[in-house]
Formats: sequence, structure tokens, C-alpha cells
Amino acid sequence: MEQPCGGLPYAYFGLSHSHDDEIVIIYFETEEKDLIQQKMIQIAENMRQKIEKYLKTTVSIGIGFIYDSCRDISLSYRDAKSTFEFRHMIGKNRVLISGDTGLPPSSFAKTKLHGLEKEFAMNVKLGLENKAFSILDEIQQMLLEMKYVTLSQLRLIGVEITLPLFKEFEEWISDSEMLVAESGEVTDFYLFNQNVERYQTNDELFSALRRLTKHFVDIANHQRERQMKSNIHTAMDYMEKNFMVEGLSLLDVAGYVHISPTYLSNCA
Repeated sequence: MEQPCGGLPYAYFGLSHSHDDEIVIIYFETEEKDLIQQKMIQIAENMRQKIEKYLKTTVSIGIGFIYDSCRDISLSYRDAKSTFEFRHMIGKNRVLISGDTGLPPSSFAKTKLHGLEKEFAMNVKLGLENKAFSILDEIQQMLLEMKYVTLSQLRLIGVEITLPLFKEFEEWISDSEMLVAESGEVTDFYLFNQNVERYQTNDELFSALRRLTKHFVDIANHQRERQMKSNIHTAMDYMEKNFMVEGLSLLDVAGYVHISPTYLSNCA
């Protein structure tokens, strides 16, 4: 059995200030692993507080699992690094511990939406804004209850939600003027999902999805209004050309414009 490095178990600290800034600390100790972890947490929390107080900035500190073998130092580094994937769920400016993630570093649990993404897209196309928002709330709550969803998984879920939506609206948003909403939210699938890579938290992603939903509902309602006006004009033209036809009925006119008599009556 390989001996520990100098007889000392060790673990990795990772301090992250931004995507580009990173400090690595390797911690050696001779005590039991539980005591070592308690010490590491105390040291890390003290560092975090001092940085916030004196440097007026924030850091996230990841603590990897404790290993006995020198050759496993890369595993401890990977453990600590992976904890940053949970900042969007647990919060920033925190001490994050690998053991609290509940997942081994290589785990990647697949999150299933159980068809909610298709139901969401259909409700948006029907202009049912409240129902669409309710489905987004359900998905977001499901992810929060799962607790340990990595940032990569979260972004993939964003793609999974939006893909059926863009497919439903493919014909309606083909015009270039519809690519950007008044809010500035991109409504082209590829551009929108490039922006998804910028989102760092659950709330950021779902806020963007709600803005996108609002814009698509507006498009759907606009299309229905335009179609209704077109149907009315077509029906009026037909009646003007055939008003001398004996027995001309609402049913005849509705059949000509391919809508129900009830719908045509309500449009009149």
C-alpha cells in the first residue's frame, strides 16, 4: 500500500474570484479526517471573511475530499473545482465542500423534464401566458428540490426547454425583425442559447426564459389577431360577391374561410 505524502493526509483548497482568477492551496495534517475537514472549513471561512472585509470583494472557496496518496492530489483538485459548479444553487461567496454535493466528481445525473418542455411550448403558442409561466415555475422548483444540479446541467436544461418552443414558432420568427424582442432578448434559437452560457444561476436562466416566454406569447397573440382580421376580410369579400345568392348562410361563409360558424359569428 502506498504511503501518504510524508505521512500526512491532504486536501485541496480552491479559491475562485472570477472565471480567470484561481488560487490553489494544498493542506497537510496528521489528525483524523473529520478533524482535518473541520479545520479546513474554519480556515477557509476565516479567509473568505477577511477577503470580504479588507479587500472589499468576494470569493468562493471549494474544498476537495481528503486523500492519503500523493498521486490522488489531482482528484482532490477536481473535487474542489467541481464544487464551483454548484454556486448557482448554493450561492456565491461561500465555502463549498465536495462532501456536501452528494455526488462523486464524475457523476452526471440526467434530469428528465417528463414532457413538460413540450407542454410549455404548446401553451406559449396558444397564448396561455399564465399556464406557460406555471410550467416554468414547476420546472424551476423541481430543479431546486433536486438541489445538486451542476451549472452545465442547468444550461442544458435551458436548451431542452427552448428547443420545442423555437420549433413551434419557426415559421413565425423567420423574419429578421422578430429576432430581437423589445427587451433586447434574442429570439433566435442559436443566439439565445449562446447567451445561456452567460447565466450563472438558476434565477438568471429562468428570468431569461420568462422574458422569452412573454415575447413569444405576444407574437402568438399578434398572429392570431392578424389571422382573425384576415378571416373577417375574406368573409366580407365573399358575402359582397355572393349577397344575391339565395339562401346564403353563415354556415356557407364559414365554410368558405375554413373556420367554424361560431368563431365567425364572434368575430363579426
